[in-house]
Amino acid sequence: MADTVASVLRHKGSDVWSIGPDASVYDAIALMAGKSVGALLVIDRAMLVGILSERDYARKVILQGRSSKDTRVADIMTAPVISVTPAHTVHQCMEMVTSNRIRHLPVVDAGKVVGIVTALFNPSGQKVFAGMAFAVPIENAAKAVGDSPL
Repeated sequence: MADTVASVLRHKGSDVWSIGPDASVYDAIALMAGKSVGALLVIDRAMLVGILSERDYARKVILQGRSSKDTRVADIMTAPVISVTPAHTVHQCMEMVTSNRIRHLPVVDAGKVVGIVTALFNPSGQKVFAGMAFAVPIENAAKAVGDSPL
């Protein structure tokens, strides 16, 4: 039986850090730094409306000469968000992150965010989710979708 996102969340936990769309990018980056995370989910009225990553910040604030204190999260977040359910398999997630060139997948169950999984690279050259033992070699994930790994 294939490992599922539910099994990853049981092992890693389901802590999720989020911010509202009207917050400043500065506050979002400060929260990311304080929590040692690379992305925040953007939640508005209990709904997932976007995701803000370090990549969004680098490309949409720094490189464009914008001020993080004067820019709202809603102005640079990625939306709509690609998400998964607890029933998705780790292999399906590998295909999604590779084909969409993303790292973070919010986990949504019955319309509610229940966690987030992140694709990481471990020292042995495997792409893994959240540093857990559920690993698929990068070359296999790339072959599954016919694309180069992240």
